[in-house]
Amino acid sequence: MNKSDLYSTPALATYAGLGVSIYSAVNDKLWAAVLGIALGLLVMIGTSMNREKRVRELKSEVESKNRKLKELSDILKQLEKQSDGRRKKVFSNWHKVSHSVRDFTTQIVVLGRGASTDTLAQELKLQIEALLNVSSTIFSELTGHDCIASLMVYDETNQLSTRFYSSNAPPDRSGNQSSPISTTRGIVGSAFAEGDATRWTLGDLRFIPIRKNYENYYRSGLTIPFKVGRRYAGVLNIDSLIERNFENCTLREAGCAVADAIGIVMGILDLYTKLNRPSTDVDQTKQIDNHEIKAP
Repeated sequence: MNKSDLYSTPALATYAGLGVSIYSAVNDKLWAAVLGIALGLLVMIGTSMNREKRVRELKSEVESKNRKLKELSDILKQLEKQSDGRRKKVFSNWHKVSHSVRDFTTQIVVLGRGASTDTLAQELKLQIEALLNVSSTIFSELTGHDCIASLMVYDETNQLSTRFYSSNAPPDRSGNQSSPISTTRGIVGSAFAEGDATRWTLGDLRFIPIRKNYENYYRSGLTIPFKVGRRYAGVLNIDSLIERNFENCTLREAGCAVADAIGIVMGILDLYTKLNRPSTDVDQTKQIDNHEIKAP
């Protein structure tokens, strides 16, 4: 019993009725007996009223909780619809990855043996950008946050430089070249050493900045090495401004699949070059082989 219950109307009436009953029994007073009965009825009525009040309060609490449960249920249904929509978009865009490989292969065949280095470089550039755009869309849907895809390939110093970006990269990022980095340093070095997708986030001790104010452009990401033939040719980067945006293990597998597709596209061009370029045409072959293609 709460302390406040000791001073409620029914409790006070009970005390009064008890006192009156004792008084009537001692003094044999009829009016006191009648008063005691009245006070007893008052106690019964008050108790009943308190019970009804408590029932109303409980009903109100139950209704309030039911409303909250319904709101939560509606939110969950909405999230489920959004999740289904994202999954459909992911599968739809994933289909485009194989299409890009197919289209590039077809285009190389159509161009034939006489295609110039510039033409081949342009075709490769277009297909890589298409794959990066698909990658950006897929990871944005999978994580629920905007993601940007970029590609680092070997430059003339035998270091990795970022040459391509997905179309949603801000101009002040894609338009300003980041510093090259060795394949033995930083996150790139870890990815090359492990030969697998490497997750990172802001504050990672392995991280080496390759541009000023990098935290304005990315705060977590996946770095995935890819091969052309049997050698590593570069890394695919998927990044986001959201910290720890790539913790899901499934994302690593998805990133590896896209990186493999980019490796296949480059491998097709590599094979085409070796089959169709005369052995004396060293400069042209080296240009395509090393993927020295300038970003737009």
